[in-house]
Order: sequence, then C-alpha cells, then structure tokens
Amino acid sequence: MMQSLKSPAFRSGALLFLCTVILLLHGCTGLRPLTERTITLEAEKAASIFGENHHDTFGICDPFFLDRRGTRLYLWDEFVRQRDSADSESHISHLAGYEVTVTRGESCHLRIFETYQAAVKFDLTALPADAAVVSAQLNIRGSFAPLDPPRDRGNRVQCTIMLLGQATEPWEAGIFRNGLPDGSRAFIPARSARPATGPFYVSGSTAGFRFDVTQTVSEWVRGIRTNHGFVITPDRESLMDFYNATDEGGYFCDTGISRFELVVTIAVPQT
Repeated sequence: MMQSLKSPAFRSGALLFLCTVILLLHGCTGLRPLTERTITLEAEKAASIFGENHHDTFGICDPFFLDRRGTRLYLWDEFVRQRDSADSESHISHLAGYEVTVTRGESCHLRIFETYQAAVKFDLTALPADAAVVSAQLNIRGSFAPLDPPRDRGNRVQCTIMLLGQATEPWEAGIFRNGLPDGSRAFIPARSARPATGPFYVSGSTAGFRFDVTQTVSEWVRGIRTNHGFVITPDRESLMDFYNATDEGGYFCDTGISRFELVVTIAVPQT
C-alpha cells in the first residue's frame, strides 16, 4: 500500500533527503534551517476531449447486411447536458472515460467505442522560488449521475482502466468535439506521472481520488521537465481487450469531474 503523504515517516524522510542534497551542494557553513508550508492550488485551466471513435462488424457479414436499428452512444451527450444544465446539483465540468456498445442485426453485428480524456494544469509560479517539493497530491472531486442510461456501467475489471499522465506539449482549455464551439482536437500526448500512474478504477464517482505526484511536480519546479499539466486517459491496450470481448449490449466507465486541486508541501529556508 502506498505510504501516506502526510505520515511522519514520509515527511521526515523527504526532509532528510532535501537537507542532504543541500549539504552536498552548498556545504554546511551558513545553512539556514528549513520550514514546511502546504499550499493548495486551484486549476489554472482544464479541458475535456472527445477522442477515438472506433467500430467494426462481426458475425456473418458477407454479403454485408446489418439491421441498423440505431447505434447511439450515450455518455458524452449526457455529460454535455449536465455540464450545460442550470441545476447546481449536477455541476460537472469535465469527463474522462470510455463507452462500448453493440448493435446486433440478423447475422451481422456492429460494435463501437468512444474514448474521452480530461486534462488540467496548475500555475506553479505561486510557489516560492527557493522552494523544494516535499510532497504533492493531485485531488479530483465530483460525481456523475447519468439520467436513464440505456446501459449500465462496466464492472470493476472493465473500469480499472484510467491512466494518469503528465502532458508533453502545450494545450488550450475547452470542451473539444466536432459540432461544439471549441471544435475537435487529438488527445494530448503524455508520459506517465510519477509515482502514481494507474490504471485506477472509475465507477462514476470521483469523490476522494488522490494521486501521489511528488516526483512529477518536483521535476517541474526544478526545471527538469516543462509543466504542461496532467491528463487522465483510458489505457487503449486494455480497452481493446474489453472491446473485442463484448458481443452483447455494452457499458460505460466514466469519471465526471467538478474540481481539480493540487496540494503541495514545500520546504523553504527560514528567514
């Protein structure tokens, strides 16, 4: 089990490491004692992106025939409806996840999936210039309660599929899909966040999601990597395994998000 970011052992170990680094770099003479501060950062910008739409047929499809009684995916449309709703109880601003559905014909059947990515960036210039990162925790809050869904959420295995990454290029805030004001764009590329990456389980509620991102934030603060923010994306390899095994009905796995925050504990020299 991951060690708590707030445990005394973690904090003392992190401070010991920081002090050792400072001693090696500067020597002992004139070293000022360190003090801890915890800062909570709100999102600077965020985005939701409609990603891949993939479909194929299975069964006896030659000559091609499919009883097209309608294959309508549900999750994204319901997210947009709740996002634009005046109802304060359904304050969902961003979405990550995927949906799979199957339409069966007489002998030839259509299977389809869609994927959704969420991204968030925090302004780290609010941290003091001489700060060293002791710990960093990404918190995601929210819940998503679809109205009369035509299919159920997936099971625990199907929904343990989301990955947390650090974006590798700049991006703009918005809700991106064809037909919406912000238009469409490709998924934001990313490498793994550290140390927390996933895959993690989503079941429609994000209350209490907490990710240890100490190494990633520390690298951003020290200038080792550029801060382009975090992304939450379905693991495509796992998704394709679940998708190819689905031949009836369908399901969706979703993370409805109302708030992002980054809690950073830093060590700074005492004045």
